[in-house]
Amino acid sequence: MVGHSFGGLFANLFARLYPKDVMGVVFLEATAPDDIGMMKAHQSRAQRVMNGALNFFSRPEPNDEISNEARTVAQIAEAPAFPDVPLRVVSGGKTPPGWLTSAEALRLRARHQEALASLSSQGERIVADRSGHFPQMSQPELVLDAIAQVVGKHAANP
Repeated sequence: MVGHSFGGLFANLFARLYPKDVMGVVFLEATAPDDIGMMKAHQSRAQRVMNGALNFFSRPEPNDEISNEARTVAQIAEAPAFPDVPLRVVSGGKTPPGWLTSAEALRLRARHQEALASLSSQGERIVADRSGHFPQMSQPELVLDAIAQVVGKHAANP
């Protein structure tokens, strides 16, 4: 499975609920459960203004991922442990400007990415140093290599 951004929450939950159907996971700039409350708590003024404008012009959909993020995180907390499968966590190494995201939020986010990698004894974090939130666009070869590593580990130990 490959889960990008909020898709990481869903891949995390799916792997826990259906471990026999998952041979490996790649979290790609994935949201960690601990990111949910932390990112809101550390929003900059610019982020609050942008979110307010977006919500004003485009009302949130009650069934979208953001509206249900707390429910998804609760489901992950209640689910069985993450399976011990090959796991790669690809994190963007480029950081947004300081006026947009605080240093503390970035530090906590990096810690949460490490925590995702530790979900499996076969987990490893890879920092995409030339990428922000979309390493699949700016460093596709690195993402493909992470997927190949997961597939290769599974093939070596089916």
